Amino acid sequence: MTMGPLKVVVDGSLNTRTAWCWDPYPGLDPAHPHACGMESVPIEDLRGLMQRARDAGIGAAIHAIGDRANTGCSTPSRPWG
Repeated sequence: MTMGPLKVVVDGSLNTRTAWCWDPYPGLDPAHPHACGMESVPIEDLRGLMQRARDAGIGAAIHAIGDRANTGCSTPSRPWG
């Protein structure tokens, strides 16, 4: 068995309104807990996951579709290893 790269899915997709965004999706009540999509893996946990993959020699990728997910993943203070 061979293993390919690790893919960490931070959020969902735009079509299902689960991509983690800064603004609520049109037509959703802003008070709804997932009006802005969902964070499936906390940004705080990403650094550790990426470092573990690197240390184990596993290539890794981050799935981040929404603008809020991308902001969290691309902040310069978060080197992924």
